[in-house]
Amino acid sequence: MRIFLGFLPILLCSSAAPAQTPARPEFEVASIKPSAESAGAGASPTSPARSRKLQKATRKGPSPEDPARYTANRVTLLSLLLTAYQLAPYQISGPAWLDSSRFDVNAKIPEGATKAQFGPMLQNLLADRFKLVTHRETKQMTVYDLVVAKGGPRIRDHVELPPGPPPAPAKLEMDAYGLPASPMFGAGKTSTVMTPDRARLWAYAETMPQLAEMLSGQLAKPVTDSTELKAKYDFVLSWAPDSAPRPSGDAASDPAALPTLLAAVQEQLGLKLEPKKGPVAILVIDHIDKLPTEN
Repeated sequence: MRIFLGFLPILLCSSAAPAQTPARPEFEVASIKPSAESAGAGASPTSPARSRKLQKATRKGPSPEDPARYTANRVTLLSLLLTAYQLAPYQISGPAWLDSSRFDVNAKIPEGATKAQFGPMLQNLLADRFKLVTHRETKQMTVYDLVVAKGGPRIRDHVELPPGPPPAPAKLEMDAYGLPASPMFGAGKTSTVMTPDRARLWAYAETMPQLAEMLSGQLAKPVTDSTELKAKYDFVLSWAPDSAPRPSGDAASDPAALPTLLAAVQEQLGLKLEPKKGPVAILVIDHIDKLPTEN
């Protein structure tokens, strides 16, 4: 009797069900192929001017109109990586051609899948079709703190528009900077106009974290809001992108010569971008094929 009792725990343990391995997040079916529209032509390399658009792309997943499907046309591998891993462009370290060739993606999302599973699904699709291999590391790089400059902020608290339809866009008139004097799409929402050598932001009900995010996209560097300003604000910011040629000599004092973004933030908003060195999480691409395997 003592023998059987001694073996009873072993018999009970051996009858336990084996642990279940979590299912690998995957699209139900997915097609990814080179975009016919971009055959033989590539996009220009990533620049700070493109970073804002790329960062906005990282927030996009399935269409709200069709949450069961993910469709992306003429997207670069860099854009897909940013979407899959929810990173900013400066957090991806890989070959320059990631931002050249374009692809069309059409994928069906399994019923019951959560929003949190979408990123891993896209990561696994890239691993399966492009043989993507990555690792993470931390890199010291220039980062910025957005702070209030000496003399205080020069931005005004947000003012709500009166009830009713928003005002129609004003007649397009250009100012001394060669930029529209008023928002092209009318008041009541944030909008931006950018050319290769000049840019203007009309901010409507923007918070300081939102401004820091925009500045991060333009500078292609992390920007942290340290202003301690908690309200929403309306303001206009005009600057010359870093890629624009800088005037020299007498041209530098021309009133139509726009300041750099860092100078514009201080002169026009009463804020300041203070640079420093800081750790930034980086996704390193160890391997990725230029073309996907067949669907």
